Amino acid sequence: MMFKTGIIMIISTFSGSKGGVGKTTLAISIGIVSAIQRIPTLIVDSSSEGGATSYLLGASAEPPFLSDLDPGSDDIARALRRVPVLDEDAGVELVVAVNSSRGIRGLGDVDKLAERIRALNYPVTIIDVPALTDRDAVLRYLPFFEISDTVLVVAEPSTASIRSAMVTFSGKRVVAALNCPRPYTQMVVELYKKYMDVFARRYNIPYVVVPYSRAISLLSSDRLNILSYVEPGFVQAVTELAKLVLSKK
Repeated sequence: MMFKTGIIMIISTFSGSKGGVGKTTLAISIGIVSAIQRIPTLIVDSSSEGGATSYLLGASAEPPFLSDLDPGSDDIARALRRVPVLDEDAGVELVVAVNSSRGIRGLGDVDKLAERIRALNYPVTIIDVPALTDRDAVLRYLPFFEISDTVLVVAEPSTASIRSAMVTFSGKRVVAALNCPRPYTQMVVELYKKYMDVFARRYNIPYVVVPYSRAISLLSSDRLNILSYVEPGFVQAVTELAKLVLSKK
């Protein structure tokens, strides 16, 4: 599976007001797929809950966190941590910009932080944006979407989740995932695929159905290469999703 190289791509995740749809898991999974294709990849954990940080570095990740730094300075580089589980000798680079897993506060000046992230010029940057529960939250995190080339919208098979997530972003390419973060019957998945088909045709949004994987909930911080443990159907879906979000089409 080969991807385009020589690109600068920033991807933001979006799920509307719905949390718990597996957005962080997909962001990490796509980041790993990108990194193993020899594309230096940065994952930015912008949630005050620190889900991506905890998953990649463990719950006891030490400061500095993004929320502790002056986003207008070069200090953001101090919050970049290498994830040591991938074979860097083979040219694989996966870095995470960490956030507090203590949930004490969110990011400060998101606008300045977005400028600093863009200036880092990672070939692939994936920004894991938290669920945006109200208009103020949307406006606060808007700078991340403004610097992004592609927005990955994630919904699970439910009417509320799809309605919350499936929106358009002016001037941005949108790719969608109908993700199953918990077991769903095939009948339910097929029903909500029909909903997704309507949105996909209306707004010209490609989407991928990502099946539930039991291994996801079993993984700990010392087993980060999730593609080695999950079911083949999950790997295939995430790889297809990665190809879509890393395309300049």
